[in-house]
Amino acid sequence: MTNGYEQPYKVFKTVFGEIKYNVVGSGEPLILVHGTPWSSFNWRKLIPALSQWFTVYYYDLLGYGESEKNVGDVFSGCTK
Repeated sequence: MTNGYEQPYKVFKTVFGEIKYNVVGSGEPLILVHGTPWSSFNWRKLIPALSQWFTVYYYDLLGYGESEKNVGDVFSGCTK
């Protein structure tokens, strides 16, 4: 494990698509979940500090960031 932010590159395969994630640091587990329409990139400045005390798990939700994007995964606004 490294300390600091790296784009998620590990893969968890689901029936809905591939989720990219990463794990850094050591200590008690801490899971970071981004909101929409963001990605784990939003945590990039906090992950290095948090990973000094925690094992930080972070991932990109399906349709966001490095995770698989399928038609209909992400709200793209009105189409009128």
